[in-house]
Amino acid sequence: MCLLTVSANNFRDNRANGIGGAVYYNLVSPSGLLENSYSGNNASYGPNYGSYPFKLALFSAPNVSSTDLTSLVSGSAITQTIEIGIYDQEGQLVTTDSSSVCWLTSLDHNLQISGNNKQVAKTGIY
Repeated sequence: MCLLTVSANNFRDNRANGIGGAVYYNLVSPSGLLENSYSGNNASYGPNYGSYPFKLALFSAPNVSSTDLTSLVSGSAITQTIEIGIYDQEGQLVTTDSSSVCWLTSLDHNLQISGNNKQVAKTGIY
């Protein structure tokens, strides 16, 4: 594995058709990535830097907290819309993803999920 340090640079007016206007990395985030100056960079996603999708997290659920989701009891329902975002290693929403499929399931055999449990991402959001 290669470890890279990128710091104290000026990245200005760079363009990418896909990910990371100035810096794109595919596995290990370069150290010092946030210790650079970025201006005028542009890309479909991650105008300054970007990586591959790394995690899923609540995108916007103003009336729902992660505690609400872990404290559900049998027979209870969530009536609010819950949106899940696809994020990269730097916490940026991966807005170029409009094809990934997400299935809401449970690993607990005593918990059943009903209703529409399949969603396709739209600009990085399920």
